Amino acid sequence: MDRSLVCRRFAACCSAAALVIGLSACGGGGGDATDPAVSDPVAPDPALTISGTVIDGPIKGASVCLDLNANGQCDAGEPASGSTDDAGRFTVQAASADQLRDAACLAMVPADAIDMDAPGQPVGAAFAMAAPAGKCGLVSPITTLLQRAIAGGMPQAEAEQAVAAQLALSKTESVYLNYADDPAAADSAMAGMMSRDAIVPALKAGQTLAVAPLSTLPQPSIEVVRFVFTDTDNYSWRYFTGDNVMDEQRQVSFLDRRMQWFNGSPVDTADLYTPEWEATPNATSFEEIWKLTESMGWTHCDQGFVHKATLGTPSIRNLCGGDRQHLTQWTEDISGQPVADVLDRIQRAELVSVVVNPTLLQPAVFPEGSAIAVRAGGEIFAANVWYRESGNRIDSLHTLEELLDDFPYPLPGQPSEDETVSLGFTSGSTIKVYRAAFGADGIARYWSCEVVNGACINWQEAGSGAWAITSYRGSPVMTLANQPNESEPGID
Repeated sequence: MDRSLVCRRFAACCSAAALVIGLSACGGGGGDATDPAVSDPVAPDPALTISGTVIDGPIKGASVCLDLNANGQCDAGEPASGSTDDAGRFTVQAASADQLRDAACLAMVPADAIDMDAPGQPVGAAFAMAAPAGKCGLVSPITTLLQRAIAGGMPQAEAEQAVAAQLALSKTESVYLNYADDPAAADSAMAGMMSRDAIVPALKAGQTLAVAPLSTLPQPSIEVVRFVFTDTDNYSWRYFTGDNVMDEQRQVSFLDRRMQWFNGSPVDTADLYTPEWEATPNATSFEEIWKLTESMGWTHCDQGFVHKATLGTPSIRNLCGGDRQHLTQWTEDISGQPVADVLDRIQRAELVSVVVNPTLLQPAVFPEGSAIAVRAGGEIFAANVWYRESGNRIDSLHTLEELLDDFPYPLPGQPSEDETVSLGFTSGSTIKVYRAAFGADGIARYWSCEVVNGACINWQEAGSGAWAITSYRGSPVMTLANQPNESEPGID
Protein backbone atom coordinates (compact mmCIF):
# COMPACT_ATOMS: atom_id res chain seq x y z
CA MET A 1 0.00 0.00 0.00
CA ASP A 2 1.14 3.59 -0.54
CA ARG A 3 2.03 5.19 2.73
CA SER A 4 2.21 8.83 3.73
CA LEU A 5 2.74 10.45 7.09
CA VAL A 6 -0.19 12.48 8.33
CA CYS A 7 -0.26 14.43 11.57
CA ARG A 8 -3.67 14.56 13.18
CA ARG A 9 -5.19 16.02 16.35
CA PHE A 10 -6.62 13.51 18.71
CA ALA A 11 -9.06 14.44 21.44
CA ALA A 12 -8.26 12.85 24.77
CA CYS A 13 -11.32 11.84 26.74
CA CYS A 14 -10.93 11.60 30.46
CA SER A 15 -13.50 10.36 32.93
CA ALA A 16 -13.52 11.19 36.63
CA ALA A 17 -14.69 8.65 39.16
CA ALA A 18 -16.50 10.06 42.16
CA LEU A 19 -16.08 8.39 45.52
CA VAL A 20 -19.35 8.34 47.41
CA ILE A 21 -19.03 7.80 51.15
CA GLY A 22 -22.01 7.27 53.42
CA LEU A 23 -21.67 9.01 56.80
CA SER A 24 -23.75 8.51 59.96
CA ALA A 25 -24.27 11.38 62.35
CA CYS A 26 -22.64 11.12 65.71
CA GLY A 27 -25.03 10.56 68.58
CA GLY A 28 -28.01 10.25 66.35
CA GLY A 29 -29.89 7.70 64.33
CA GLY A 30 -28.26 6.76 61.12
CA GLY A 31 -30.29 7.12 57.94
CA ASP A 32 -30.03 4.49 55.15
CA ALA A 33 -27.69 5.47 52.34
CA THR A 34 -29.29 5.58 48.92
CA ASP A 35 -27.43 3.81 46.00
CA PRO A 36 -26.23 6.25 43.33
CA ALA A 37 -28.28 6.22 40.17
CA VAL A 38 -26.96 4.05 37.31
CA SER A 39 -27.28 5.80 33.91
CA ASP A 40 -28.24 4.00 30.70
CA PRO A 41 -25.49 3.30 28.12
CA VAL A 42 -24.94 6.18 25.73
CA ALA A 43 -26.37 5.40 22.28
CA PRO A 44 -23.99 5.79 19.32
CA ASP A 45 -24.10 9.21 17.71
CA PRO A 46 -25.56 8.76 14.21
CA ALA A 47 -23.58 11.77 13.06
CA LEU A 48 -20.37 9.84 13.75
CA THR A 49 -21.42 6.65 11.97
CA ILE A 50 -20.43 5.73 8.42
CA SER A 51 -22.10 2.90 6.53
CA GLY A 52 -21.15 1.60 3.12
CA THR A 53 -20.46 -1.33 0.84
CA VAL A 54 -17.33 -3.29 -0.16
CA ILE A 55 -17.40 -4.60 -3.70
CA ASP A 56 -15.70 -6.30 -6.52
CA GLY A 57 -18.85 -8.23 -6.56
CA PRO A 58 -20.31 -7.71 -3.06
CA ILE A 59 -17.59 -8.94 -0.67
CA LYS A 60 -18.73 -10.99 2.33
CA GLY A 61 -16.35 -11.39 5.26
CA ALA A 62 -14.24 -8.25 4.87
CA SER A 63 -13.66 -5.71 7.65
CA VAL A 64 -13.42 -1.94 7.28
CA CYS A 65 -11.55 0.59 9.39
CA LEU A 66 -10.72 4.29 9.42
CA ASP A 67 -7.00 4.61 8.68
CA LEU A 68 -6.30 7.32 11.26
CA ASN A 69 -2.51 7.21 10.93
CA ALA A 70 -2.53 6.74 7.13
CA ASN A 71 -0.24 3.70 7.23
CA GLY A 72 -2.38 1.52 4.99
CA GLN A 73 -3.27 -0.91 7.77
CA CYS A 74 -6.08 -1.41 10.25
CA ASP A 75 -4.34 -0.92 13.60
CA ALA A 76 -5.60 -1.65 17.12
CA GLY A 77 -7.65 1.26 18.40
CA GLU A 78 -8.74 2.51 14.99
CA PRO A 79 -12.53 2.55 14.50
CA ALA A 80 -13.49 -0.65 12.67
CA SER A 81 -16.52 -2.59 11.52
CA GLY A 82 -17.45 -6.20 11.99
CA SER A 83 -17.48 -8.56 9.00
CA THR A 84 -19.35 -7.38 5.95
CA ASP A 85 -22.60 -9.22 5.18
CA ASP A 86 -23.85 -10.95 2.02
CA ALA A 87 -24.36 -7.57 0.35
CA GLY A 88 -20.90 -6.33 1.37
CA ARG A 89 -22.37 -3.84 3.86
CA PHE A 90 -20.51 -2.44 6.86
CA THR A 91 -20.88 0.19 9.58
CA VAL A 92 -18.07 2.01 11.39
CA GLN A 93 -18.53 4.18 14.49
CA ALA A 94 -16.04 7.05 14.63
CA ALA A 95 -14.99 8.94 17.77
CA SER A 96 -15.15 12.39 16.20
CA ALA A 97 -16.27 14.28 13.12
CA ASP A 98 -12.60 14.94 12.35
CA GLN A 99 -12.01 11.22 11.89
CA LEU A 100 -14.82 10.90 9.39
CA ARG A 101 -13.62 13.96 7.50
CA ASP A 102 -9.88 13.22 7.43
CA ALA A 103 -9.35 9.45 7.44
CA ALA A 104 -9.47 7.17 4.42
CA CYS A 105 -11.32 3.87 4.73
CA LEU A 106 -9.54 0.53 4.39
CA ALA A 107 -11.23 -2.77 3.59
CA MET A 108 -9.19 -5.81 4.61
CA VAL A 109 -10.29 -8.79 2.52
CA PRO A 110 -9.03 -12.12 3.95
CA ALA A 111 -8.37 -15.15 1.76
CA ASP A 112 -11.55 -16.85 2.97
CA ALA A 113 -13.80 -13.88 2.15
CA ILE A 114 -16.46 -14.51 -0.49
CA ASP A 115 -17.09 -12.49 -3.62
CA MET A 116 -20.85 -12.95 -3.91
CA ASP A 117 -20.57 -12.94 -7.71
CA ALA A 118 -19.09 -16.43 -7.13
CA PRO A 119 -20.70 -17.36 -3.79
CA GLY A 120 -19.28 -20.89 -3.56
CA GLN A 121 -15.66 -19.86 -3.91
CA PRO A 122 -13.37 -17.90 -1.51
CA VAL A 123 -11.32 -15.10 -3.04
CA GLY A 124 -8.25 -17.26 -2.41
CA ALA A 125 -5.68 -14.56 -1.63
CA ALA A 126 -5.88 -11.76 0.93
CA PHE A 127 -5.80 -8.19 -0.33
CA ALA A 128 -6.74 -4.69 0.79
CA MET A 129 -8.86 -1.99 -0.79
CA ALA A 130 -9.41 1.64 0.12
CA ALA A 131 -11.60 4.69 -0.44
CA PRO A 132 -10.71 8.38 -0.02
CA ALA A 133 -11.63 10.30 3.12
CA GLY A 134 -15.21 11.49 2.98
CA LYS A 135 -16.04 8.91 0.27
CA CYS A 136 -16.29 5.77 2.39
CA GLY A 137 -19.81 4.86 1.28
CA LEU A 138 -18.24 2.60 -1.36
CA VAL A 139 -14.94 0.72 -1.18
CA SER A 140 -14.09 -0.81 -4.55
CA PRO A 141 -11.06 -1.68 -6.68
CA ILE A 142 -11.50 1.64 -8.52
CA THR A 143 -11.69 3.73 -5.32
CA THR A 144 -8.53 1.84 -4.28
CA LEU A 145 -6.72 3.05 -7.39
CA LEU A 146 -8.07 6.53 -6.70
CA GLN A 147 -6.84 6.51 -3.09
CA ARG A 148 -3.37 5.39 -4.26
CA ALA A 149 -3.17 8.55 -6.38
CA ILE A 150 -4.37 10.80 -3.55
CA ALA A 151 -1.96 9.23 -1.06
CA GLY A 152 0.81 9.89 -3.57
CA GLY A 153 0.04 13.62 -3.54
CA MET A 154 -2.39 14.06 -6.43
CA PRO A 155 -5.30 16.42 -5.59
CA GLN A 156 -8.55 14.50 -5.26
CA ALA A 157 -10.40 16.25 -8.09
CA GLU A 158 -7.48 15.68 -10.45
CA ALA A 159 -7.17 12.06 -9.32
CA GLU A 160 -10.86 11.44 -10.07
CA GLN A 161 -10.47 12.77 -13.61
CA ALA A 162 -7.23 10.86 -14.16
CA VAL A 163 -8.63 7.52 -13.00
CA ALA A 164 -11.77 7.92 -15.11
CA ALA A 165 -9.64 8.65 -18.20
CA GLN A 166 -7.21 5.83 -17.49
CA LEU A 167 -10.01 3.25 -17.22
CA ALA A 168 -11.99 4.69 -20.17
CA LEU A 169 -14.99 5.64 -18.04
CA SER A 170 -17.31 8.10 -19.75
CA LYS A 171 -18.07 10.10 -16.57
CA THR A 172 -15.71 11.26 -13.84
CA GLU A 173 -18.28 10.45 -11.14
CA SER A 174 -18.21 6.80 -12.27
CA VAL A 175 -15.10 6.28 -10.16
CA TYR A 176 -17.62 6.01 -7.27
CA LEU A 177 -20.10 3.87 -9.21
CA ASN A 178 -21.47 0.76 -7.49
CA TYR A 179 -21.37 -1.28 -10.68
CA ALA A 180 -22.30 -4.46 -8.78
CA ASP A 181 -25.58 -2.89 -7.64
CA ASP A 182 -26.36 -1.04 -10.88
CA PRO A 183 -25.13 -3.20 -13.81
CA ALA A 184 -27.24 -1.23 -16.30
CA ALA A 185 -25.46 2.07 -15.60
CA ALA A 186 -23.48 3.55 -18.47
CA ASP A 187 -20.01 2.73 -17.13
CA SER A 188 -20.86 -0.43 -15.17
CA ALA A 189 -19.60 -2.93 -17.74
CA MET A 190 -16.21 -1.24 -18.13
CA ALA A 191 -15.81 -0.51 -14.42
CA GLY A 192 -16.70 -4.06 -13.47
CA MET A 193 -14.43 -5.61 -16.08
CA MET A 194 -11.40 -3.46 -15.19
CA SER A 195 -11.97 -4.15 -11.48
CA ARG A 196 -12.41 -7.90 -11.88
CA ASP A 197 -9.83 -8.62 -14.58
CA ALA A 198 -7.11 -6.01 -13.97
CA ILE A 199 -7.14 -4.30 -10.57
CA VAL A 200 -8.10 -7.16 -8.22
CA PRO A 201 -5.56 -9.63 -9.71
CA ALA A 202 -2.87 -6.96 -9.27
CA LEU A 203 -3.91 -6.36 -5.65
CA LYS A 204 -3.84 -10.09 -4.89
CA ALA A 205 -0.38 -10.41 -6.42
CA GLY A 206 0.98 -7.38 -4.57
CA GLN A 207 1.72 -5.53 -7.80
CA THR A 208 2.02 -1.76 -7.91
CA LEU A 209 -0.90 0.30 -9.18
CA ALA A 210 -0.24 3.72 -10.67
CA VAL A 211 -2.40 6.60 -11.88
CA ALA A 212 -1.03 8.65 -14.76
CA PRO A 213 -1.23 12.46 -14.38
CA LEU A 214 -3.60 14.44 -16.56
CA SER A 215 -0.76 15.75 -18.69
CA THR A 216 2.62 14.29 -19.61
CA LEU A 217 5.86 15.55 -21.10
CA PRO A 218 7.02 14.19 -24.46
CA GLN A 219 9.01 11.02 -23.91
CA PRO A 220 9.81 8.87 -26.96
CA SER A 221 9.28 5.19 -26.23
CA ILE A 222 9.79 1.81 -27.89
CA GLU A 223 8.11 -1.36 -26.70
CA VAL A 224 9.25 -4.62 -28.27
CA VAL A 225 6.12 -6.71 -28.77
CA ARG A 226 7.66 -9.74 -30.43
CA PHE A 227 11.16 -10.88 -31.38
CA VAL A 228 11.86 -14.14 -33.23
CA PHE A 229 15.45 -15.15 -34.02
CA THR A 230 16.46 -18.33 -35.83
CA ASP A 231 19.80 -17.22 -37.25
CA THR A 232 21.36 -14.09 -38.76
CA ASP A 233 19.53 -14.70 -42.04
CA ASN A 234 16.12 -15.43 -40.50
CA TYR A 235 14.64 -13.19 -37.83
CA SER A 236 11.78 -10.78 -37.25
CA TRP A 237 10.59 -8.27 -34.73
CA ARG A 238 7.63 -6.06 -34.00
CA TYR A 239 7.59 -2.99 -31.78
CA PHE A 240 5.33 -0.10 -30.79
CA THR A 241 6.73 3.41 -30.85
CA GLY A 242 5.17 6.61 -29.50
CA ASP A 243 5.88 10.01 -27.95
CA ASN A 244 3.87 9.75 -24.68
CA VAL A 245 1.91 12.97 -25.40
CA MET A 246 -1.74 12.93 -24.30
CA ASP A 247 -4.56 14.13 -26.55
CA GLU A 248 -7.86 15.71 -25.44
CA GLN A 249 -9.18 12.27 -24.42
CA ARG A 250 -6.03 11.81 -22.30
CA GLN A 251 -4.80 9.02 -24.53
CA VAL A 252 -1.39 8.63 -26.13
CA SER A 253 -0.74 7.55 -29.71
CA PHE A 254 1.61 4.86 -30.99
CA LEU A 255 2.55 3.15 -34.24
CA ASP A 256 3.01 -0.55 -34.97
CA ARG A 257 6.40 -1.21 -36.66
CA ARG A 258 7.49 -4.55 -38.14
CA MET A 259 10.61 -5.96 -39.83
CA GLN A 260 11.59 -9.42 -41.09
CA TRP A 261 14.55 -11.06 -42.82
CA PHE A 262 13.97 -14.38 -44.59
CA ASN A 263 16.85 -16.42 -46.03
CA GLY A 264 19.09 -13.37 -45.91
CA SER A 265 16.72 -10.95 -47.68
CA PRO A 266 14.33 -8.35 -46.22
CA VAL A 267 10.61 -9.04 -46.55
CA ASP A 268 8.51 -6.26 -48.09
CA THR A 269 7.10 -4.28 -45.16
CA ALA A 270 3.63 -4.09 -46.73
CA ASP A 271 3.41 -7.89 -46.68
CA LEU A 272 3.90 -7.93 -42.90
CA TYR A 273 0.63 -6.06 -42.36
CA THR A 274 -1.53 -7.94 -44.89
CA PRO A 275 -3.50 -9.98 -42.28
CA GLU A 276 -4.16 -6.99 -40.04
CA TRP A 277 -7.80 -6.11 -40.69
CA GLU A 278 -10.55 -5.15 -38.29
CA ALA A 279 -14.32 -5.86 -38.47
CA THR A 280 -14.46 -9.22 -40.25
CA PRO A 281 -17.27 -9.35 -42.83
CA ASN A 282 -19.12 -12.39 -44.13
CA ALA A 283 -16.23 -13.66 -46.25
CA THR A 284 -15.45 -17.25 -47.15
CA SER A 285 -11.90 -16.97 -48.48
CA PHE A 286 -8.75 -14.93 -48.05
CA GLU A 287 -9.07 -13.76 -51.64
CA GLU A 288 -12.34 -12.03 -50.79
CA ILE A 289 -10.76 -10.31 -47.80
CA TRP A 290 -8.00 -8.65 -49.81
CA LYS A 291 -10.58 -7.16 -52.19
CA LEU A 292 -12.45 -5.36 -49.43
CA THR A 293 -11.80 -1.70 -48.70
CA GLU A 294 -12.35 0.70 -45.82
CA SER A 295 -15.52 1.93 -47.49
CA MET A 296 -17.02 -1.52 -46.86
CA GLY A 297 -16.43 -1.38 -43.13
CA TRP A 298 -12.81 -2.51 -42.96
CA THR A 299 -9.81 -0.82 -41.39
CA HIS A 300 -6.39 -1.79 -42.70
CA CYS A 301 -3.95 -1.59 -39.78
CA ASP A 302 -0.67 -0.92 -41.56
CA GLN A 303 2.46 0.89 -40.39
CA GLY A 304 0.75 4.28 -40.69
CA PHE A 305 -2.30 3.48 -38.56
CA VAL A 306 -2.35 5.51 -35.30
CA HIS A 307 -3.29 3.33 -32.32
CA LYS A 308 -4.35 4.68 -28.92
CA ALA A 309 -3.66 3.81 -25.27
CA THR A 310 -4.06 5.19 -21.78
CA LEU A 311 -1.14 5.46 -19.35
CA GLY A 312 -0.78 4.12 -15.82
CA THR A 313 -1.33 0.69 -14.26
CA PRO A 314 -3.71 -0.76 -15.24
CA SER A 315 -4.08 0.83 -18.65
CA ILE A 316 -6.07 0.24 -21.82
CA ARG A 317 -4.61 -0.26 -25.28
CA ASN A 318 -6.83 0.23 -28.34
CA LEU A 319 -5.46 -1.49 -31.44
CA CYS A 320 -6.85 -0.76 -34.90
CA GLY A 321 -9.62 1.34 -33.42
CA GLY A 322 -11.52 -1.65 -32.07
CA ASP A 323 -9.43 -4.40 -30.43
CA ARG A 324 -9.01 -3.27 -26.81
CA GLN A 325 -6.79 -4.82 -24.15
CA HIS A 326 -6.34 -4.11 -20.45
CA LEU A 327 -2.74 -4.18 -19.24
CA THR A 328 -1.05 -4.36 -15.85
CA GLN A 329 2.70 -3.81 -15.65
CA TRP A 330 5.33 -4.20 -12.97
CA THR A 331 9.14 -4.14 -12.91
CA GLU A 332 11.40 -7.03 -11.96
CA ASP A 333 15.10 -6.72 -11.10
CA ILE A 334 17.28 -9.08 -13.18
CA SER A 335 20.70 -7.76 -12.12
CA GLY A 336 23.33 -10.51 -12.23
CA GLN A 337 21.04 -13.09 -13.82
CA PRO A 338 22.27 -15.00 -16.89
CA VAL A 339 20.86 -13.59 -20.13
CA ALA A 340 20.03 -17.08 -21.40
CA ASP A 341 18.10 -17.92 -18.20
CA VAL A 342 15.99 -14.75 -18.39
CA LEU A 343 15.17 -15.34 -22.06
CA ASP A 344 14.24 -18.94 -21.30
CA ARG A 345 11.91 -17.81 -18.49
CA ILE A 346 10.27 -15.20 -20.73
CA GLN A 347 9.60 -17.83 -23.37
CA ARG A 348 7.95 -20.11 -20.80
CA ALA A 349 5.45 -17.39 -19.88
CA GLU A 350 1.75 -17.64 -20.76
CA LEU A 351 2.06 -15.26 -23.71
CA VAL A 352 5.31 -15.69 -25.61
CA SER A 353 6.71 -12.46 -27.06
CA VAL A 354 10.30 -13.61 -27.61
CA VAL A 355 11.39 -16.69 -29.54
CA VAL A 356 15.16 -17.14 -29.31
CA ASN A 357 17.24 -20.27 -28.76
CA PRO A 358 19.22 -19.38 -25.58
CA THR A 359 22.02 -21.77 -26.56
CA LEU A 360 22.87 -19.43 -29.46
CA LEU A 361 23.86 -16.70 -27.00
CA GLN A 362 27.32 -16.13 -25.57
CA PRO A 363 27.57 -16.60 -21.77
CA ALA A 364 26.67 -13.27 -20.20
CA VAL A 365 24.81 -11.81 -17.23
CA PHE A 366 22.73 -8.67 -16.96
CA PRO A 367 24.67 -5.79 -15.34
CA GLU A 368 23.67 -4.15 -12.05
CA GLY A 369 20.51 -2.09 -12.37
CA SER A 370 19.01 -4.20 -15.15
CA ALA A 371 15.27 -4.75 -15.03
CA ILE A 372 12.49 -6.06 -17.22
CA ALA A 373 8.95 -4.74 -17.42
CA VAL A 374 6.54 -7.62 -16.96
CA ARG A 375 3.17 -6.95 -18.52
CA ALA A 376 0.02 -9.02 -18.18
CA GLY A 377 -3.38 -8.39 -19.65
CA GLY A 378 -6.34 -9.65 -21.59
CA GLU A 379 -8.93 -8.67 -24.13
CA ILE A 380 -11.73 -6.29 -23.17
CA PHE A 381 -14.91 -8.13 -24.05
CA ALA A 382 -18.45 -6.99 -24.37
CA ALA A 383 -21.10 -9.31 -22.95
CA ASN A 384 -20.75 -11.76 -25.81
CA VAL A 385 -19.07 -15.06 -26.64
CA TRP A 386 -15.93 -14.42 -28.67
CA TYR A 387 -13.59 -16.56 -30.76
CA ARG A 388 -10.02 -16.36 -29.46
CA GLU A 389 -8.19 -16.50 -32.79
CA SER A 390 -10.25 -14.08 -34.83
CA GLY A 391 -11.95 -11.80 -32.33
CA ASN A 392 -15.30 -12.54 -33.97
CA ARG A 393 -18.25 -12.89 -31.64
CA ILE A 394 -21.59 -14.63 -31.46
CA ASP A 395 -23.89 -11.67 -30.88
CA SER A 396 -26.87 -13.77 -29.80
CA LEU A 397 -24.97 -15.31 -26.85
CA HIS A 398 -23.76 -13.64 -23.67
CA THR A 399 -22.22 -16.54 -21.71
CA LEU A 400 -20.55 -19.86 -22.42
CA GLU A 401 -23.34 -21.53 -20.50
CA GLU A 402 -25.77 -20.18 -23.10
CA LEU A 403 -23.51 -21.64 -25.78
CA LEU A 404 -23.84 -25.09 -24.20
CA ASP A 405 -27.60 -24.72 -23.87
CA ASP A 406 -28.09 -23.53 -27.47
CA PHE A 407 -25.95 -26.22 -29.12
CA PRO A 408 -26.52 -29.44 -27.15
CA TYR A 409 -25.66 -32.99 -28.21
CA PRO A 410 -27.26 -35.38 -29.07
CA LEU A 411 -28.98 -33.58 -31.92
CA PRO A 412 -32.66 -34.12 -32.68
CA GLY A 413 -31.83 -35.08 -36.26
CA GLN A 414 -29.15 -34.51 -38.88
CA PRO A 415 -26.66 -31.72 -38.06
CA SER A 416 -27.54 -28.25 -39.35
CA GLU A 417 -26.21 -24.72 -39.00
CA ASP A 418 -28.97 -23.86 -36.51
CA GLU A 419 -27.98 -26.72 -34.19
CA THR A 420 -24.17 -26.40 -34.34
CA VAL A 421 -21.66 -23.62 -33.78
CA SER A 422 -18.83 -22.67 -36.14
CA LEU A 423 -15.24 -23.57 -35.25
CA GLY A 424 -13.76 -21.80 -38.26
CA PHE A 425 -13.40 -21.72 -42.01
CA THR A 426 -10.70 -23.08 -44.28
CA SER A 427 -9.81 -21.66 -47.67
CA GLY A 428 -8.82 -23.28 -50.94
CA SER A 429 -10.52 -24.85 -53.91
CA THR A 430 -13.28 -26.10 -51.58
CA ILE A 431 -14.46 -23.85 -48.75
CA LYS A 432 -15.28 -25.87 -45.63
CA VAL A 433 -16.37 -24.97 -42.14
CA TYR A 434 -16.00 -27.05 -38.99
CA ARG A 435 -18.92 -27.04 -36.55
CA ALA A 436 -19.61 -28.49 -33.11
CA ALA A 437 -22.25 -29.40 -30.55
CA PHE A 438 -21.66 -30.06 -26.85
CA GLY A 439 -22.71 -33.05 -24.77
CA ALA A 440 -23.52 -32.94 -21.07
CA ASP A 441 -20.88 -35.68 -20.70
CA GLY A 442 -18.17 -33.12 -21.37
CA ILE A 443 -17.55 -34.29 -24.95
CA ALA A 444 -17.91 -32.09 -28.03
CA ARG A 445 -18.83 -33.64 -31.39
CA TYR A 446 -17.36 -32.17 -34.58
CA TRP A 447 -18.58 -32.03 -38.18
CA SER A 448 -17.35 -30.47 -41.41
CA CYS A 449 -19.44 -29.17 -44.26
CA GLU A 450 -18.78 -27.49 -47.59
CA VAL A 451 -19.87 -23.86 -48.01
CA VAL A 452 -21.74 -23.24 -51.26
CA ASN A 453 -23.58 -19.96 -51.80
CA GLY A 454 -23.37 -19.26 -48.07
CA ALA A 455 -24.96 -22.58 -47.03
CA CYS A 456 -23.46 -25.79 -45.56
CA ILE A 457 -23.80 -28.99 -47.61
CA ASN A 458 -22.16 -32.42 -47.61
CA TRP A 459 -21.93 -32.79 -43.84
CA GLN A 460 -19.35 -35.27 -42.51
CA GLU A 461 -18.43 -36.37 -38.99
CA ALA A 462 -15.03 -35.02 -37.95
CA GLY A 463 -14.41 -36.69 -34.58
CA SER A 464 -14.91 -35.60 -30.98
CA GLY A 465 -12.99 -34.18 -28.04
CA ALA A 466 -13.42 -33.04 -24.46
CA TRP A 467 -14.66 -29.51 -23.77
CA ALA A 468 -13.84 -27.60 -20.57
CA ILE A 469 -14.52 -24.12 -19.19
CA THR A 470 -11.72 -22.53 -17.19
CA SER A 471 -10.88 -19.01 -16.06
CA TYR A 472 -8.11 -16.93 -17.58
CA ARG A 473 -7.44 -13.64 -15.74
CA GLY A 474 -11.02 -13.50 -14.57
CA SER A 475 -12.69 -14.30 -17.91
CA PRO A 476 -14.30 -17.69 -18.64
CA VAL A 477 -12.64 -19.53 -21.53
CA MET A 478 -13.77 -22.71 -23.28
CA THR A 479 -11.10 -25.09 -24.55
CA LEU A 480 -11.76 -27.90 -27.02
CA ALA A 481 -9.56 -30.99 -27.28
CA ASN A 482 -8.85 -32.97 -30.45
CA GLN A 483 -10.22 -30.34 -32.82
CA PRO A 484 -10.32 -31.30 -36.52
CA ASN A 485 -6.98 -30.77 -38.20
CA GLU A 486 -6.88 -28.02 -40.80
CA SER A 487 -4.41 -28.39 -43.66
CA GLU A 488 -5.19 -24.88 -44.88
CA PRO A 489 -5.09 -21.54 -42.99
CA GLY A 490 -8.21 -20.56 -41.11
CA ILE A 491 -10.15 -17.32 -41.25
CA ASP A 492 -12.28 -17.56 -38.11
